[in-house]
Amino acid sequence: MWGRLVLITAIASLTFLSACGEEEVPTGNIVTPKERYIREADALCRDYQDAALGAQLAYQDASAKERAKIRSKLAATGEKVQDKLEALPRPETEDQELLDPIFSKMRRQVAALRADRPTDVPGLAKLANRYGFDVCGHG
Repeated sequence: MWGRLVLITAIASLTFLSACGEEEVPTGNIVTPKERYIREADALCRDYQDAALGAQLAYQDASAKERAKIRSKLAATGEKVQDKLEALPRPETEDQELLDPIFSKMRRQVAALRADRPTDVPGLAKLANRYGFDVCGHG
């Protein structure tokens, strides 16, 4: 019995000591703070894109007055999404400085929509790609 106890203790000690000084290697899908941020931001942007798609369908057959209402409503939705995006806690990364220009360009896009001007903002998609967004800043 003592022999078995000594053996168990020795194995436990060796297991513990063999792990000392080694980095823990995680298993499974690890999500970094930046990846989590991108997922949350892209989900918000996807909500806006869904609203824009619905507005686009309604816009096709609308009168000029109805089109102005549709643009105004979509711009208000864009502003709300933008506020939520900017309120998300930002991860500390080396490319964090890209977020302010991205958000600035996105705000210009919404302002253009409200003013019934073209909403293509040069450089937005390129910056969004560089940061890693899949939805925000695209389309």
